[in-house]
Amino acid sequence: MPSDEEIIAMLQQDESRGTTLVYEKCYPHFVSQARRKVQRAQLEDAEDAFQETILVFILKFIRTGRIRVENAQLIGLWVPLRKFLARIGLRILIRALPKPGLPPPPPADAPESEELVERALKAFGQLKQPCKRLVFYKVGLGLEAKEIASILQMESQEETPIKEGTIRTRLYRCMEKLRNFYR
Repeated sequence: MPSDEEIIAMLQQDESRGTTLVYEKCYPHFVSQARRKVQRAQLEDAEDAFQETILVFILKFIRTGRIRVENAQLIGLWVPLRKFLARIGLRILIRALPKPGLPPPPPADAPESEELVERALKAFGQLKQPCKRLVFYKVGLGLEAKEIASILQMESQEETPIKEGTIRTRLYRCMEKLRNFYR
């Protein structure tokens, strides 16, 4: 098994072997947590949520250098990753599950769905980067303002906490911009 430093280097260079090693080390733990905490979850749902969470983690923490090697000492990989999986991954999984009593969503391959998706993607593309990120966290990952604030807080590494109300305000403004672009 390669060292943590080697795994981080593989992930930074986008080598599939690094992702495979992370998968082998963390996926069984995530599935056991999912089975314990989310009884309705199927194995496929857990795998999808795990993959999405790992992708976000790699993009936000590995590629940005927040988890790195300094002075021959590893600055976290497994503990932050497992915490991130427990906090964000399980929420992604819960939000992906169908809500009891609600009808299933319309099929994505319906002709009108394709046109709506194209319009939505075009509108999303017109947003500036900070808004894109907030909308992605809210709509794409289904996170709440409090969860988004904690992710942004971890990303910024500032001591001043980002308030949930600030995130709600920014989200409202970004969603308004998205609605205007969509029209």
